[in-house]
Amino acid sequence: MKIKLLLILQLIILNSVHSQNGNLDLSFGTNGIAITDVSNNSLDDTSASVIVKDNGSILQTGSAKNTMGNKDFSLVQYDSNGLLDTAFGTNGITILDINGSDEIANSSVLQSDGKIITVGYTSNTTTDIIVARFNSNGTLDTSYAINGIFTYNSGGDDYAKRVTILPDNKILIGCEISSDYGVIKISETGIIETSFGTNGIVTTDLGLGDNLSGLQLQSDGKILIVGTSGKMGAGDGDVYDKALIRYNSDGSLDTSFNATGIIFTSFENGKNDGGYSINIQSDGKIIVNGSSEDIQGFDKIALARYNINGSIDATFGTNGTTFTNYSDYDLSFTSLIQNDGKIIIGGYFINITTLQRDFILSRYNTNGVLDNTFGANGITTTDLNNSSRDFGYSLAFQTNNKILLAGYTKENGGTYDFAIARYTIEGNLGIDDFVNNSKNYLVYPNPATESISIINKGLKNDKVDIEIYSITGKKLKSITNYNLDKNISLQFLQKGVYLIKILNDRTSETLKIIRK
Repeated sequence: MKIKLLLILQLIILNSVHSQNGNLDLSFGTNGIAITDVSNNSLDDTSASVIVKDNGSILQTGSAKNTMGNKDFSLVQYDSNGLLDTAFGTNGITILDINGSDEIANSSVLQSDGKIITVGYTSNTTTDIIVARFNSNGTLDTSYAINGIFTYNSGGDDYAKRVTILPDNKILIGCEISSDYGVIKISETGIIETSFGTNGIVTTDLGLGDNLSGLQLQSDGKILIVGTSGKMGAGDGDVYDKALIRYNSDGSLDTSFNATGIIFTSFENGKNDGGYSINIQSDGKIIVNGSSEDIQGFDKIALARYNINGSIDATFGTNGTTFTNYSDYDLSFTSLIQNDGKIIIGGYFINITTLQRDFILSRYNTNGVLDNTFGANGITTTDLNNSSRDFGYSLAFQTNNKILLAGYTKENGGTYDFAIARYTIEGNLGIDDFVNNSKNYLVYPNPATESISIINKGLKNDKVDIEIYSITGKKLKSITNYNLDKNISLQFLQKGVYLIKILNDRTSETLKIIRK
């Protein structure tokens, strides 16, 4: 074990120093790309999200069309290097046909016990919200809700778009309910939590069609959603604009945020804009990314930062906003914040002459300026499948300075398949922690999204006890006889700052950790 830990440290340091920043990682999948024909036929498979599990496995969520022409919930699991995990589902794939009609899966999240919550919608007479829970091996967990499935129908058309999990394994669903923004709270067993909002549901009507794209939970339990709404004749030249809404933990609008709880404005006055994803910095500031029309009516990447109270942060970019134009249409649907505060945006661009679509990544410094050390002048693009049509929708960090961009691809003359590309990055591991930390133990990555690992810098493999506390000193979790080669899930924690106490038979150490 001592040799193993030493090799891990050496590989981390070497990788941080020598990896090509923003380049495709050719050790992943086939030449840096994993493509999966989920339905195993000449029909379309489309993916909307990706997450990385505590054990390093990669879970991709989407929909696969069956031979009847209907779409089904689909999950695909890979090992950490992009090979199908044959222990999951059937040869790495789970497909769920719920009622014989179209079922679109949009997002998944992990419970602390490894079970998978997947949200989306199904089309019957109306479009209804669907939540399914799967066991960690990909089988349907029939103990959840009714035979593993929760369904919600408001009487109109309802769409579940995003999901986040609370420390007690209850979930919040970011959705659209009869064309309005909505949030639904559901218990661990699949029952609506009626103490939230009005009978478990909150809705907000901003305009002509409210389209939700992002959902985040603050460390204080407040809820942020982002989307795009029509303007209903506002007279400012915009047809639609981005919307950012904050609710209190009980579902009421947070009037300490921009006085109303709502920001409904453009990235740039007089332009049509869309808000697509949201992230929260460690200092509580809010990053919103999306798209904005340029003077010719083409879309460009847009990025804005807000203070905790909802005011625009004028120190970011130019008066709070940054725009990036690479091709004709540049669309950014997903974002992450590195440990060093740099911001990575993912999506795809469209060349209107060739109609080719390719993955695109852009990275920004903490002040909102493109990071020229990343890719080519801050931007990396990838043609996945030789002049194919490639759509990037979801980012996820891996350990050792890797990042995944997931979506789907269509080879010319072919059909759409699930796709993931992996890139090397720097600045996400916190390599200085290894060098400058005087303590015996190191937590990495830190900040972390899904899970952490602990390394004994003395390369000892002693089993230890772990205690995790809130910043106010409340004990949240205890783990006895923790083995240093195992990951510790952070899914039970909200985003924020915590203390982790590491105890062995001789001493104890307390370190700060951040879940982002």
